[in-house]
Amino acid sequence: MKMIKTLSILAMTLMAFTATSCLSDDDSNGGSFQVNGADFVTVDGFTTDNVNFSVVTAAGKTVTIYAAHGGKISSDKYPVGSRAYITYNMMSNQDIDLPVKVNLTAALKAETITPQSGTDTDCKLDYPSFTVSNRGKSGNYINLLVQVREAGSRTWRCFINESESTGEIVNLYLDTQAQNEKTSSVSQALCINVGPFVNNSQYKEIHLHLNNQSQQNNVYKFPAPYDNNYGK
Repeated sequence: MKMIKTLSILAMTLMAFTATSCLSDDDSNGGSFQVNGADFVTVDGFTTDNVNFSVVTAAGKTVTIYAAHGGKISSDKYPVGSRAYITYNMMSNQDIDLPVKVNLTAALKAETITPQSGTDTDCKLDYPSFTVSNRGKSGNYINLLVQVREAGSRTWRCFINESESTGEIVNLYLDTQAQNEKTSSVSQALCINVGPFVNNSQYKEIHLHLNNQSQQNNVYKFPAPYDNNYGK
């Protein structure tokens, strides 16, 4: 299966603007235009008016962004250090080496999952399939936006298949169990903490197994270490 090559939408947008801005110098806003974006972020802190986030590109660069929270996000629901999936718009002529201002349009709290050692019995994809609409690796996380059946309660776990994880590849199995499932669907954001594998020089790839409804991509492959050429 082809290796996924995904960068933060924010970073891709600003880098693309940098490459083409010289063509738009006569624009009344100095070549700037409004763009829409979406990213998995870490909540860094709150001020009276703003919320601060950090975004990590696949190459390991951290970009700081901030937005007026405007009641869309609170420190009670999104404590410092938690993960979230946000959508926003912003002006494109901003330097990613400085805090980037965005206008927050929506936020979805992400569940952070820490992989645990599992047996072959644990590492099975025998739960109802779901749809993956967004996936990628940034920093120490594999991020997924999924559509699952609404349920009275749902748990997520991720198992390390010890018997398969030999040499340079670690095999992870995503598992979900739900009570009182309904026919309607909801979006959920998931962040799998793969920091121990990113920071271990033994591993070159992370293979994530899950029961994808498409039945074509039940294994997603990601590079374990940072790669400055990743996504190019």
